Amino acid sequence: MNDKAFFPPLPVAIFNKMAGPEMAVMWHWLTDYLAANDSGMLKADVAAAREVCPDLHGVADWLKRSRNGHGV
Repeated sequence: MNDKAFFPPLPVAIFNKMAGPEMAVMWHWLTDYLAANDSGMLKADVAAAREVCPDLHGVADWLKRSRNGHGV
């Protein structure tokens, strides 16, 4: 049995309606960037973000907080 769940691709029009056109443009840019460059070049520097927002949470932390009723 396959451990990975199968999800059909989300149509672009529905993604645009749910996420907004700016998010679609960002994903297109990211896909093109990663296709043209080594994905290792895309690294996050969280030090600068932590200077501005010391209580910075990662995606996993944010999801846990949201599920526990401590969301933003």
